[in-house]
Amino acid sequence: MAGDALYQYSQLGCISAFILYSVCLLAIPIKSEPSSQLMRRARLLLVCVFLMFSVTTSIQSFSAVVDLYPLMAMSIDIMALYLATIMIGVAFVPFINRTHVTPQRLRQTIIIFLADVLVMAVGVVFNSKWVLMVASVVFLIELLRIISVFFTSFSRVYYQDMDVTSTAARGIYRWMLRSAVGLSVLAVLCPFVVFMPLSTDSIFNILAIAVWGYVFIWFVNFVILYRDGLVEQQSKPTRPTTVMHPQLQPLVERWVAGNHYRKAGVTLVAAAAAMETNRSYLSQYINSRFGCNFNTWLSQLRIEDAKRQMLSSPELSLEQLASLEGFSSKSHFMRTFKAQAGITPGQWRAIYLNS
Repeated sequence: MAGDALYQYSQLGCISAFILYSVCLLAIPIKSEPSSQLMRRARLLLVCVFLMFSVTTSIQSFSAVVDLYPLMAMSIDIMALYLATIMIGVAFVPFINRTHVTPQRLRQTIIIFLADVLVMAVGVVFNSKWVLMVASVVFLIELLRIISVFFTSFSRVYYQDMDVTSTAARGIYRWMLRSAVGLSVLAVLCPFVVFMPLSTDSIFNILAIAVWGYVFIWFVNFVILYRDGLVEQQSKPTRPTTVMHPQLQPLVERWVAGNHYRKAGVTLVAAAAAMETNRSYLSQYINSRFGCNFNTWLSQLRIEDAKRQMLSSPELSLEQLASLEGFSSKSHFMRTFKAQAGITPGQWRAIYLNS
């Protein structure tokens, strides 16, 4: 009896939590400007995921599906989590790899999903655990594919293409990584929970509330930090063009000449304030003039200056260089240097000092 009561309470907790997350997300104000399009789409998809789980949990909590048709209950769980995986991928992968989600890839993913749903339906009709096992394997393969895309893109953005200098930006990407790990654990456990005792179901429900709550908190923080200008959305690179903002050029040159790029934790907002200009104008200028976003440009300035420092002051250690150039750590400096120069700072110094 105690196990049944705990299970019912955990189910009600899931339903309440998912509805609460949805309402709170819809209440968060997001600007209607074009630059916030990814943010608005991610919020909509995340709300759909939460509402979908509240519906599926309600079906299983207030009906006898689990007791009378355990295979159907398992199929509902797998389909819901499969669809949620697709929606989460479409919502958040573009933040770190904007070119990955294309209409063609999306169509292929939906076709695979519908084929898997058909296989699960066959398994339910013929009461075959083996057929459902095949469908589960297909789901897990698709899950691993989406996760691999995320982690590959995450590694490239975090360690190579972007100098994630601000504490806010580093926190956002760490939250994103931990959320992906937590959702992966839920996805792996989901197909097996239906056949476990109710106490195990209760633990899984509590774990789901915690993981999705973490995703919810992460996204709220992301929206707030983006609104305040502390993090940038990943933007498409643009080719340098002769159409620039001439009034910004002397301001940028003066900022660079003053070595303000060395300041630890400098952000686009801080740089724009120092130049007494608007962050949007500055971002557009950097994209049009240098063909990259602010963080990449900042990394380039720091690495080029580090090279000059190594030639003029060879006695400086890598720790001193990292601190001088505003990097958060020696390892962060070395990763960024190697991503741009192709070799480590020590190797570069040995080559050019000897020559």
